[in-house]
Amino acid sequence: MNAERDQAMWLANRLALSIKETAKVLGISEGHVRKAMPEIPHLYIGARVVIPVDALRDWLRAQAQAEAETGARVVDDILDSLK
Repeated sequence: MNAERDQAMWLANRLALSIKETAKVLGISEGHVRKAMPEIPHLYIGARVVIPVDALRDWLRAQAQAEAETGARVVDDILDSLK
């Protein structure tokens, strides 16, 4: 529990993350983060990629909402086809 609290506090104090840090926070590989970079909000500072924490949170919320809406539409379509 302390590790989770420490990670939450660490993240709350960050403005931006590296690709490696983003992967760790999301619990996915760096390769998955790099593959999703065209979609993930990011910017370059010099040659370094940084991912703004607030923009990442907003993006994740939007992705979750879109998936929920898609799932609801699929369920509705299936139910309609059974009528």
